[in-house]
Amino acid sequence: MRRMGVEALEEAFTRYGLPGIVNADQGSQFTAGAFTEAVLGRGIGLSSEATSFVSIARTQENC
Repeated sequence: MRRMGVEALEEAFTRYGLPGIVNADQGSQFTAGAFTEAVLGRGIGLSSEATSFVSIARTQENC
């Protein structure tokens, strides 16, 4: 995923808070290391058709 896309993702996290899980399709922009690191590195679960659910315990809920 291009850096600009990761920046947009980070902006959404800042603006709306961290979700418990991000659902994405199998597009290369969603399976790229930068995208998965931006999601999983924050303790957010990542789900797609190609991967099994990554369970991460979350105590914060979206507002």
